[in-house]
Amino acid sequence: METQVRSQAGSALLLVIVVSAAFAILTSPLLDLAVSRNRAAAIDLRRTQAIYLAESGVAEASARLATGDLHPPGPGQEITFSSGSALGWDGGTYRVTIRNTGGRLRVESTGTAGGTSRTVSATFARTGLIPAQTFLPGPLGDGVIATSPDDPRYLAGYSPPQLAIQLPTLPAPPASWDGRTRIGPGTYVFDRIEVTRRKEGLVVQADTGPVEIYVAGYVVVSEHCTVTCQGQYPIRFYVLGSPPADEDWAVIFENDSQLTCATRCAWTVSGGVLIDNHAYFGAVPGKDPPLVPISLNATGDLSVGANATLGSPPAPGNPPHILAVVGSAQFDSNASAYAMVLAPAGQCATGAKTDIEGALVCATLDTGKKTSLSWNDAIGQLTEPAQTYGWETPAGSWEAEVGTWEVR
Repeated sequence: METQVRSQAGSALLLVIVVSAAFAILTSPLLDLAVSRNRAAAIDLRRTQAIYLAESGVAEASARLATGDLHPPGPGQEITFSSGSALGWDGGTYRVTIRNTGGRLRVESTGTAGGTSRTVSATFARTGLIPAQTFLPGPLGDGVIATSPDDPRYLAGYSPPQLAIQLPTLPAPPASWDGRTRIGPGTYVFDRIEVTRRKEGLVVQADTGPVEIYVAGYVVVSEHCTVTCQGQYPIRFYVLGSPPADEDWAVIFENDSQLTCATRCAWTVSGGVLIDNHAYFGAVPGKDPPLVPISLNATGDLSVGANATLGSPPAPGNPPHILAVVGSAQFDSNASAYAMVLAPAGQCATGAKTDIEGALVCATLDTGKKTSLSWNDAIGQLTEPAQTYGWETPAGSWEAEVGTWEVR
């Protein structure tokens, strides 16, 4: 009896072993499949998270370009920024590169989550551009186009670009102006700027990086003082405040003062700009100077005093250095301007013996005696929007072009 029981127990144990082995053989592939699927799901999750992070980088670039917080690189150049800190998802981050491909920006954002990276790219085009055909010889061939039918220089069918200058907000509380004479690369915020030292003036040096200067109040360059902008990177002034007491201008270059630029320079002003008698505003004067794009954007008016000069004679075959987008423009007697001036809704005027070489768009133009107006043929050779050549106008926004999004 005992032997029979042991035999049955041994048979049961053998059966259990056989069944367990069979079960293991049958379920092992299922376990491997489950593990493989879990691994694939984890990888897919990381890829999805990386794509979301990369898209966040493109969205940040779009928002910062739209608000003016981020300035686009110059033609052929690029800039980068990153999320700066982990965004969850096992320390997820993104890094963005923006390249200027000539009138357009190529934005590439690489997101990384859990060691997995994916890149999202898109091409952005600028709205609010100044097209190449904005400035034309005009009906009289003197470079002037009037937008009012009451003016003899009215050009039927002409439609100037509609630009609303947008000024950025102050990136930080303003520091009190300390009378310094030199400013290097970086971002600065002042309550005002007053250049009063005749010998030293103010030198803005952009040799190792761009310079951005925000002014909460006004800028005054006193008589016989000079502001010198030099280096290889762009220099930008943002004047966002109110004029000084008893003045109507947010930026004032007093009698015999100067602004000389040897690098790309842009002024964006909330209010008007006065370039007073015998003052100079433009590129470093000299024989056949290279094209140094200088932008003057003002929500108010531009006044160029008697014997003052806006711009310098360009080298043969080059357009003027200065592009001015203003409310209206007044040129007093014996003033000289080598510029492209866009004031499509403004009433513009010149004094006696005023000399303007370049182009002017305004509602109407009142000319003084012996005023000389001449078209610069090189303007007609510009085939891309003005911003492509380095002139900056804070109007419109950057928008992603449909069909340019890629994920890789």
